[in-house]
Amino acid sequence: MVMKALSRPVNLFILILTAFSGYSHQETIEINWTEKELQSGVILKTFHGRLFQSEQSINVLKVDMERIEPKILYTDPELITTSDHARNAGAIAAVNGTFFNVKNGGAVCYMRVDAKVVNPSKPGPDEREFFKQLDEGALAVNESGRASVIRRPAKGWVGFEAFPSIISSGPMLIFNSRLVQQNDNLFNQTRHPRTGTCTDPEGKLLLITIDGRTSEAEGVTTYEFSQIMQVLSCENGINFDGGGSTTMWSLTLGILNYPSDNEAFDREGEREVANAIGLFPRDGKDTEK
Repeated sequence: MVMKALSRPVNLFILILTAFSGYSHQETIEINWTEKELQSGVILKTFHGRLFQSEQSINVLKVDMERIEPKILYTDPELITTSDHARNAGAIAAVNGTFFNVKNGGAVCYMRVDAKVVNPSKPGPDEREFFKQLDEGALAVNESGRASVIRRPAKGWVGFEAFPSIISSGPMLIFNSRLVQQNDNLFNQTRHPRTGTCTDPEGKLLLITIDGRTSEAEGVTTYEFSQIMQVLSCENGINFDGGGSTTMWSLTLGILNYPSDNEAFDREGEREVANAIGLFPRDGKDTEK
């Protein structure tokens, strides 16, 4: 498989009118993306430079779900790296998934795969205070293997049978193309590495990693993450587990971001995690370039 470069960088400018989303100011953001065709059905968008008056490193997988199917990958109670989740399942690319118990394994947010409940929502003592925001939404995959980002139903996930596969997380960052008001807490207001996902008006799925905790990549707040999603024209988007878990991997190039679990700006700092989102070619769809 050969990675094919597209013809030019893409300049995107957006005036974010945040007053309608609970924010009282507006801010202009410029992101000069570089785009490459990772393989048929998957575009890799990258940015390395100044944003939010800080150094940032962002990677985005833009996925054509006509050709590529997302699947929830997990181990319980064993923890393995995102790249191992992907390789073991035969995925062509992957990002880390939702929050998990670092001592005992398993997700702490609701997860259902192929109609089987793998994990109920079960926060630990340290997570209970702000857990509600970590369960605000989900990446949901229907029987046709098409993913949506949805809000948590008012009555919760139990009994919600519209999708056979659900991996919940949060906070919700953007909904109906509008920024979601973020709670005032350290988790949201501190710059961290972040992973998230969203869908756009074209029906594409976007998987996003933002590096952090180094001078070369400082990370973002959840509000800043929501702004990046709006630049990407996301309609609905959520935050996944981040920090040292943040990882993006592809079969052709290996680790694409700079995982921070080793506190260095290199590609050696992968953390072992409980779950991931893998990408797979649909039957009969040749993705090799």
